[in-house]
Amino acid sequence: ARPDSTSSAWKTLRDTPLERSAAASLGGMLLAVGGNDDQEETFSAVHVYSSATNTWSRVQSGDLPEPRYACTAVELAGNRVLVVGGEDQDEKRTNTVFLGSLISV
Repeated sequence: ARPDSTSSAWKTLRDTPLERSAAASLGGMLLAVGGNDDQEETFSAVHVYSSATNTWSRVQSGDLPEPRYACTAVELAGNRVLVVGGEDQDEKRTNTVFLGSLISV
């Protein structure tokens, strides 16, 4: 959900493609980073949200180096995203840090 600027109410948006993804803003876009599915498979995918169509699209060549879920993601200067920690595909906690640069989404 997101705040609706005209009524100060929450509006429900389309669900993210994966569960337990990290969210980050990048150049005004909303990203969903990593996550897992209902079979508990963990993914390295990065998705971007389109408010115009209320859809998520996978960022081509934007995957994390390793599958991750329940991590933290934050935007940095220069169109970069920092992804920290989370759990890997074996449900092991990790302190791995990834720095990504998404040129085009």
